[in-house]
Amino acid sequence: MKIRRSLSRIEDYKSNIKEFEAVSTERESGASELSDILTDVSSLVQQGKTGTYSASDRESIATALRSYQETVFDIGNSTYCGKYVFGGTDEYTKPFTLDASGNLLYRGADVDTGTFAAETRSMDISEGTTVNTAYSGVSLLGSGTDGSGLPNNVYSLIGEIATAMENNDMTNMDAYAAKVSTQQEAVTVQHAEIGAQCQFIEFFSDRLTATKTNLTERQTGLEGIDSAEAILNYNLASSAYDATLAMGAKIIPQTLLNYLS
Repeated sequence: MKIRRSLSRIEDYKSNIKEFEAVSTERESGASELSDILTDVSSLVQQGKTGTYSASDRESIATALRSYQETVFDIGNSTYCGKYVFGGTDEYTKPFTLDASGNLLYRGADVDTGTFAAETRSMDISEGTTVNTAYSGVSLLGSGTDGSGLPNNVYSLIGEIATAMENNDMTNMDAYAAKVSTQQEAVTVQHAEIGAQCQFIEFFSDRLTATKTNLTERQTGLEGIDSAEAILNYNLASSAYDATLAMGAKIIPQTLLNYLS
């Protein structure tokens, strides 16, 4: 019974891990795409701030930046099986929205001015081992502003650069270029952390599979028997029993006659 209970718990753990693996993969994909976007944004900023680009050229760059900005918004609201993977502890409510002025909000708070605490939600993945399954979208996209007043949030940053391009204003473009590089490094760190968690979960999944195999073999040794072997043994025993009865039917009458005589 102890082995059966252990196997039942392992199935529960594996079910938890299976879903979390899929969620983590979706997060890793989002982080990777965001990193690629920042690479493209950096290239566009470098192009736009050169003296050979006209106001019309920068308008075109601004259009591309607005498109990237929308993609960033979509990444922040990525889902898996109806759950928001960057929703922190609330998987069922869209984490990122826009206010009437187009400012990005996380759970109703402005990402540039709000303060966001770390979010945790524990899930058991083995006996005595838990993992935090909550991941806040602002951890990936960023929040607040730096000492120069530039936004740390990728969505807001791209938006500011797009506005500057639309206005043909190159005043802060060097600072924007440096800021894009800084935020890309921050995203890379988050991407690595998500990837490390994916590897950790994969390790535990393999470990549980191995444990399940060992316990199943022990259960078979203690409780089980091969069905084909069982049928064969039953048939042999039955045949032996029938033969014994037949032999007894012949022996007993003769013995009885000998006794009577």
